[in-house]
Amino acid sequence: MEKDEKLRVPSENEELRKAKVALLERGVGFKAIAENIDEVFWATDPEIKEIFYVSPAYEMISGQTCESLYRYPQSFFDVIYSEDRKQVLDALDLMKTGQKFECECRVLKPDGSVRWVLARGFPVMNSEEKITVYVGVIRDITERKNIVDTIRQGKQFAESILNAVQCLVVILDDRGRILRFNSYAEKTTGYRSNEVEGKDWFDTFLSKGETLPVVPGEPQAGNGVAAHGNNKFLLTKDGRRVLIEWSNEPLRDECGQMIGLIVTGHDVTERYRI
Repeated sequence: MEKDEKLRVPSENEELRKAKVALLERGVGFKAIAENIDEVFWATDPEIKEIFYVSPAYEMISGQTCESLYRYPQSFFDVIYSEDRKQVLDALDLMKTGQKFECECRVLKPDGSVRWVLARGFPVMNSEEKITVYVGVIRDITERKNIVDTIRQGKQFAESILNAVQCLVVILDDRGRILRFNSYAEKTTGYRSNEVEGKDWFDTFLSKGETLPVVPGEPQAGNGVAAHGNNKFLLTKDGRRVLIEWSNEPLRDECGQMIGLIVTGHDVTERYRI
């Protein structure tokens, strides 16, 4: 009984922490691994009143010392970007109910730099199905986020150009189904993009057998060969026929196989109106 009472004395808290760390390190090579990789390993109680273990990578990601976290277990919250704190609090609420969690947030380091991190945690139960400790990993995902942002910006830039050009631009897959339909194509045909995406381009828009014989020997796009100056009537939503001068360029995969077409067109109805 005296032993139990001593464990409750504040001066013994450090010994209790060391004992729990020893349990965490029981796995072969755990400490060697944890202290030599970029991810942060951590262990705490569900209420985050005490940090049982945090690996040295915490200092690199947060800009705070491990010792400061041991002393003030919730000091990690100080470096969470203000706009991301609510989602972090939501994740901590899951901890209190014994659930695993996953959370992305930004960390504002003392030097002013911002890092994106992904934190995961899950409970560890004892033989009585009681949560004794929460363990998890924090990973720096800043580089991944930057790549995603660059791709997104590139897509937005391409989208802006696509909708700025004053001609029809349609992207088809290898079966002639519409994948993309720019705003000028919407204006010309009367269809919204979401009305035609996935539909067969040729059945929906091209008037079969109707072409102007004004360009003898006009090239065709068969077998993935680029074609230019191909004049055909386009059927609009309200039933009108608009003469379009089409050009197309095949889309190919890394092996050179055709996977679709980029089709562009100019309204030349007035040019050939008699």
